[in-house]
Amino acid sequence: ATLDYTTVYTGGGGDGELVKLQLDTTKMTWQVTYVESPIPATTGTVVPTRAGQTASGTLTQETLLPTKKLNQCAFRLNGASLDPNRPARIFVGEGVAGGTIPGAE
Repeated sequence: ATLDYTTVYTGGGGDGELVKLQLDTTKMTWQVTYVESPIPATTGTVVPTRAGQTASGTLTQETLLPTKKLNQCAFRLNGASLDPNRPARIFVGEGVAGGTIPGAE
């Protein structure tokens, strides 16, 4: 029903990044720590990568999905998307989190 930063979800994406995700559904905040990353920290460079960096922001409970159950377990990661028309979303349930790793250019 609620999450705080003591619950850490660890996983990765097809881009080769390994991240730790933490959500606080009372404070409505999120934090992602990039454990390993081939993604450059700065546009036009190769190193350093985002490894070791932390990104954070606020959460918004999702309301635009087709069912009440989907909306209950979905959150928007405000400030995490490069395209405002495609918000970064995280779905949480049954001990698993899935969705978007915040982007980079």
